[in-house]
Amino acid sequence: MQPSCKKYSFMVTTRALRRLAIASLLLASAAIARPPESSQNAPEFRLPDSSGTLQSLSSYRGQVVVLNFWATWCKPCRQEMPALDRIAREYASRGVTVLGVAMDQRGWAAVTPFLAQFPVSYPILLGNPRIARDYGGLRTLPLTVFIRRDGRIAASHDQTLSEAQLRKAVQAILLEDR
Repeated sequence: MQPSCKKYSFMVTTRALRRLAIASLLLASAAIARPPESSQNAPEFRLPDSSGTLQSLSSYRGQVVVLNFWATWCKPCRQEMPALDRIAREYASRGVTVLGVAMDQRGWAAVTPFLAQFPVSYPILLGNPRIARDYGGLRTLPLTVFIRRDGRIAASHDQTLSEAQLRKAVQAILLEDR
């Protein structure tokens, strides 16, 4: 009888461990941060630009901000950048600012050569773990957050957006401000 009891005990323990592992995974996935919800205030940040000057989100208050999290190694991010550049240039006179937040672990050592090869007209800031956490953990890149003039989030998208989708989001915010 002893061997079968040990075997049964082992099966119960294995089954319990599996259930515990599954429960832990479910809890962990539920606890994963999500991008900020619409109508929330956008989390404040102070991030360095390429000259080392700290830029804060609050300094853009009164403007519509298109905050785009990206990385040099992210192919969809790179594909989205020309459209973001066109949006930045086209809507600047209407109070729209595009800010790129590079999330490369190697920092400016990776970003500077990339921007030399693929320049954009909008400011690029260097992200850090804190901004990643504040904006939902950045589970995927690109992440684009549309921020109203009053600092509240209008929308966030954790996927590549086409130029038409970017325009539609910016125009919707501009119409709200009328």
